[in-house]
Amino acid sequence: MIKAKLTIDNGGPNTEFDATPFFELASQQQLDDLKECNYRGNYAADAVAEFCREIDPKVEAVFKWHEENPQRDVGFEVEVNQEDAEAWLAANPGPRTERIEADDAIVRLTEFLREVADLDDLAKLMAQFIADGPVQVYDENGDSEVFGTTDKNEAAK
Repeated sequence: MIKAKLTIDNGGPNTEFDATPFFELASQQQLDDLKECNYRGNYAADAVAEFCREIDPKVEAVFKWHEENPQRDVGFEVEVNQEDAEAWLAANPGPRTERIEADDAIVRLTEFLREVADLDDLAKLMAQFIADGPVQVYDENGDSEVFGTTDKNEAAK
């Protein structure tokens, strides 16, 4: 677990959270930027909490409070535990470029599937995507996009 803390300035709420999911999908550039700012107090560190907002209700609650209580000159700070981060990185070396491509595909797939209204169809598509590789998905307007690699040699890498 990579411990991290999100704090709203000037006495606002704070929470601790697990930053590991961010590190699992981060690009090498994102990791380099985090290291450069000592894992805190910079946009690179903010990106960790913003990513984890989607998967951790505690992080979402702090951001929601911040958005619902706008005050002049009140921001937030994120601090990722440097020891945890560097230990995790030592135990989980690259390659990071494949993770960037996978992350991009997941983002594109998620955005496209938000338009799919039928949950049964969504479940079938996800099962096919996981089991078989490429999936051609159609939205309600008949537009489609292919997700996954069509090159079996590329998939084996």
